[in-house]
Amino acid sequence: SKQNRIYFETCTSLGNKSAAFHSCCTLQMYLFIPANLLFLLVVVLRSYDVSAHENEVFDLNFVAVDAAGTGAECHQCSIRDHHTGFTGAGFADFERKGAWLEFTVDIPQTKTTNLLLVRYSAGNSDRPVDATIDGQPIGPLMFTKTKNWDTWLNEMIPFEPKTGSFKIRLEANESSGPNIDMILLFQSVLPTQVSVPEPVLQPINLPIPQSPTPLPLQLAPPKTPSPAGSDYNFQFFSVVLESGKSMRPGTFVFSPNGYYKFGMAANGDLQLYDLKNNVLVWQAFTEGATRAYMQQDGNFLTRLPNKKSNWKSATSRNPGAILIVDNGGQVAILHKNTAIWLVGIPRREYTGPPETSLNYPLRGAFYYAWYPETWSVNGKSVFYRPTLGEYSNGDPVVQQDHVDALDYIHVDVAIASWWGIEEKLERARLTNLLDKSIGTKVKWSVYHEMEREENRSPEGIREDLDYLKKTYAWHPSWAHIDDRPVIFVYNEGNCGVSRRWSQASNDKWYVVLKTFPGFKDCESQPDHWHEYGPAFDVVHVVDYSFAVSPGFWRADLKEPRLPRVSDALFRTNVQDMVASNEDWQLITTFNEWGEGTAVEAAYDWGGGNNNYGIYMEALHDIHHRANKVERSFWT
Repeated sequence: SKQNRIYFETCTSLGNKSAAFHSCCTLQMYLFIPANLLFLLVVVLRSYDVSAHENEVFDLNFVAVDAAGTGAECHQCSIRDHHTGFTGAGFADFERKGAWLEFTVDIPQTKTTNLLLVRYSAGNSDRPVDATIDGQPIGPLMFTKTKNWDTWLNEMIPFEPKTGSFKIRLEANESSGPNIDMILLFQSVLPTQVSVPEPVLQPINLPIPQSPTPLPLQLAPPKTPSPAGSDYNFQFFSVVLESGKSMRPGTFVFSPNGYYKFGMAANGDLQLYDLKNNVLVWQAFTEGATRAYMQQDGNFLTRLPNKKSNWKSATSRNPGAILIVDNGGQVAILHKNTAIWLVGIPRREYTGPPETSLNYPLRGAFYYAWYPETWSVNGKSVFYRPTLGEYSNGDPVVQQDHVDALDYIHVDVAIASWWGIEEKLERARLTNLLDKSIGTKVKWSVYHEMEREENRSPEGIREDLDYLKKTYAWHPSWAHIDDRPVIFVYNEGNCGVSRRWSQASNDKWYVVLKTFPGFKDCESQPDHWHEYGPAFDVVHVVDYSFAVSPGFWRADLKEPRLPRVSDALFRTNVQDMVASNEDWQLITTFNEWGEGTAVEAAYDWGGGNNNYGIYMEALHDIHHRANKVERSFWT
């Protein structure tokens, strides 16, 4: 090396022979990309003895080309050196839209390459660039802003395996592009090509001066991925942060297949990128944060320079949880291999309804996934507690128990309280419930709660509906009627509610609104109506819905609005509900403990010792399904 310039061209496969690497050059190595791809990024010139790791599984093949070297051609760009931090003799400075930088590489016929990494600086704005190999697109690259021109980051894109001589071109397509320092080419090792012993192979972690603590990464043993819609357990993922670890701006971790990256941008914003489609999938809007922490209690948060938090996942009480990014573009906080917080790309796309829709009459139960956050109301503890104790809806044991209980009481549609996108950890909790309901008769919908307080525009409603369809409605456990996904709405008001929801849904959703005085006279009618009134033991809206409640005693009230209903009266009410043959036969509620309306098992009403208690036993014994002849959607 001379003045940090890299002179090597191609190194042979490392395999178990560390000497082959030393014959090319002496370099410090850092395991940069998640280990299922398993390749090494050269970051600092420094000698490092790899002989201690000669039993690790590597297939290393890389080429480095300096933008200021003889292997690069610059069109409408200049080679400059007026910023700091670059390697080699200089960097390529794109001067205008259409400027391009072309690298000529030559890979020996015995080798292949399928991963391109570009070292760049983009200043204070994002800069898109088109990338091609021999004129064939390999996808656009988004070079995200680096805060200033003296900060350098790495961007990566996979492509079809190549060998021999070819040209890589980077062309600015919307504005003047970034400054390019160098490119590196690697050969990846995919999970199906690597034989890895149990337990999980740990990567090499080497210190990098003036950078974050090397991120812990994981290489999972090759397995057959779970089919879409099955109980998902995050088999192929990279660990972004282990419990108690942190990351600084400019740090990203890639998914094992290299298609996604998650981390902290130079401006402090948490971001998830889809590298195949050059799309920013998710961001936390945490600009200005100087550190992100995966706390030991399971909470993931960012802090500003004054140490105050400007964002958090609200996942405390989950000690030892880790942060991961997986091969499907999902970022999750895992506790005991269960997602307790989840963002990113849904596992499937909504392509249409299932083969069969639900048929009336249907039994629904209102469900609440907001525990342990809501075991008190206005500082007052709940009056009753379930036999499961003060549980967390993120606990997989609780999730399975709830699905089993809903199935036991013949619930067709569980209606989960929903307060908006990324509110109350809805994504992880509802996804887990959907997964665990596969193979049961239980389907799911949501109770859209925001309409009670907001005069939402059709555009705002449509945004929610689009999110719900993209995130959940594709799942085989989502309820459909008349070949449309079902949604319940908790609304106040007047005919304007019906008009706005009809306009927003545009007959693409099966909308069930809450009744109000004069609802039948509205010109614009939804698909169906219901009433939610757990302060009454029975609420019957003729020709629409029949609801039963076991009682109502909110935690912050001195007296109950509806004392606990006796076993005999509740059974009579359930019999009347079934006999009504109304389309919607509703239970208010399965587990709203804050208002004391739950039918879920509790010692106070005979739950425990393999008994669900008087309310659930009544619902099990008396049900509408006994009168139904055809239920083709059970299959």
